[in-house]
Amino acid sequence: MTMKAVPDVSVIIATYNQACYLKAAIDSVIAQTFGDWELIVVDDGSTDGTAAVVNAISDPRVRFIRQTNQERSAARNRGTDAATGRFLAFLDADDFWHPMFLAELREQLIAHPQAALATCGSHTVDAQGDHIDTLPSRLPVGVGQQDALRLLLRGNQIQSCGAVLAKADAVRNVGGFDTSLRQGEDWDLWLRIAVGHPICVVDKALFYYRKQNDFMPSKILSRGDGTVGPGIVSRALASLDPTDLGLDGPRLLAWQYLESAWLASATGDIAGRDTYLRLALHLDPRFGTDNRDGVVDYLSHAAVALFAIFTPFDKGLACVNTFLHQLPGDVEALSGLRDAVRGRYAGLHVFHAARFHVASEVRRAAGMALRYRSPHVRNRGFWSLLLRSFALAPGSAGAPESSG
Repeated sequence: MTMKAVPDVSVIIATYNQACYLKAAIDSVIAQTFGDWELIVVDDGSTDGTAAVVNAISDPRVRFIRQTNQERSAARNRGTDAATGRFLAFLDADDFWHPMFLAELREQLIAHPQAALATCGSHTVDAQGDHIDTLPSRLPVGVGQQDALRLLLRGNQIQSCGAVLAKADAVRNVGGFDTSLRQGEDWDLWLRIAVGHPICVVDKALFYYRKQNDFMPSKILSRGDGTVGPGIVSRALASLDPTDLGLDGPRLLAWQYLESAWLASATGDIAGRDTYLRLALHLDPRFGTDNRDGVVDYLSHAAVALFAIFTPFDKGLACVNTFLHQLPGDVEALSGLRDAVRGRYAGLHVFHAARFHVASEVRRAAGMALRYRSPHVRNRGFWSLLLRSFALAPGSAGAPESSG
């Protein structure tokens, strides 16, 4: 009797009530040009037709594990325990891959034996799988280990678990996913791996990330409170000396508390906003002063990204105004950023709305960008998009306006 060869790659799909998308995810694995894989689908207590979807797949490389609902980190770890490949890939059930995903990322890891994980760019699609955007990897091609670690300490630079192929030993050696985390657990894992290993980047968009237009602050906080980001960074800093990387540990944590304050404010928790801003300024008393431009840039981008697909201009502006309104005395200095944030947000929104062909939003945002002297008004593309928005106004001979 011949024994079955151990596959080179183990793909883990942890799923909970995603039967409507699961077949597309599985089909994208089966369609890979690299075929030496096993697929382990871990059903984390679904109550929909997940089992029927998997049972209808006749490919012998597909395995099915069911467990009571324990959250996605536990499900991914369960799949890791069952995996036999030397490489691991984690694909969420509502996402999918380009057919070259495994081949390209595996080739990078083989070519760079010291590296522990590889990542790539991504396509964003909507609930129906229709294309929204294409984004390069946030980590640059050829990034060194220290630079990758610096970037990851500032925030999660990898869009999703599904954009990674990792060495199984590296994942297991750092303990896998932290089951105490319900948000940011992938970022936490990449950080723990990056402390000891380089990261490879493939300069292609080979991962498809499915988004619905959720209100992101509510979605994020539904899986943890505002201390998740600071906690992840604090744990990473405890295992290294940030000064060796040329980083300021307290300022890194202050950035995380700024994000916590933004999320709290956007969801109506003004007391939480004040608490997190005080923590940021306690860690770094000059936060928002000698890094003013960076704070303005963060808040303006955060306003654009309030909704996963498209943020209406008025909603983003309202969140900016709320965040910087009636700040307590000990953080009142941040109020001085209000007009700069409004202007930069408006300038960014011109480009955001143009991508979705919403001409009225382009015009509305452009007016405020001009009023508050956004740096974007010096961009020739800004004026081109503004002129085009008038050409596409109702009654003109342009394409009909759409909200994407």
